[in-house]
Amino acid sequence: MCDICEKHSKNSVKWYLNAENYDDDLVWKDKARYKVTIDVTGYNLEYYIFSTTKKAKFVHKLPEPFKSILIAIANRKAYKLHAGQVVPLEDALKIVDLAHNHIVIPCYCRRLLGGKEELSCLNFGVVRDLWPKYKPDDQVLELTRNETKKMLREWDQKGYIHAVFWTKTPYVMAICNCEKKYCTAMKNRLLFNIRNSFKKSHYVARVNEEFCDGCGGKPKCISKCQFNAIRYTAKKNVVTIDVEKCFGCGLCREACDRNAITLVNREGIEIKAMW
Repeated sequence: MCDICEKHSKNSVKWYLNAENYDDDLVWKDKARYKVTIDVTGYNLEYYIFSTTKKAKFVHKLPEPFKSILIAIANRKAYKLHAGQVVPLEDALKIVDLAHNHIVIPCYCRRLLGGKEELSCLNFGVVRDLWPKYKPDDQVLELTRNETKKMLREWDQKGYIHAVFWTKTPYVMAICNCEKKYCTAMKNRLLFNIRNSFKKSHYVARVNEEFCDGCGGKPKCISKCQFNAIRYTAKKNVVTIDVEKCFGCGLCREACDRNAITLVNREGIEIKAMW
């Protein structure tokens, strides 16, 4: 069980499947969480994205032991600020059922890095009312649960990774649907080792070699993996998955038309870098 679940779940359910973590009173009755929510909802969002990346780059260039000390501090602060954890499509759909006030807003990481403007950031709870107040010029689209699920399935087909985001754990604020070339949280994890900015999911992918045929030497699953976790072995004509690198997003599974890839619980696998 991940460290967030140990503190913020009941009956061994994942933290983001605990209905209590969607209660808006977690924001209204906690001044620190309210401040963080305003910072990542209002006019400070662009600065928040820019400043976290700038600080991560600065720390990454420092000599030891200063680098390790500051990375440890950054990982602790991630819990008190705004960060996320990868979830496969099936868990994202469960989140939609638990959440309320579903809206989709522009992806600011994509916007700030020059990508094509896209409504791909799902938000829930208090954000529905706060976003128009602080970002009146932004497009905000309210969705039903069924509409939200349809969009999630479409993003999955596009190859967007789903990640559930908190504002000061464990309040569930959003599901980010993005790609490595844009996502700030993912970059801070992969490039600068701020591990808690983008935690791995509760799953890892597994290949059934009896079903895998290597897609004629051009495996579709490899093109879907944004973590370089899949390798093709020409001699066996199958793919293998490096569980140390796998984030358990499930996109490789969706790309496989032979049902050779499944997701299994991460806790049941021996992995050095678990989360």
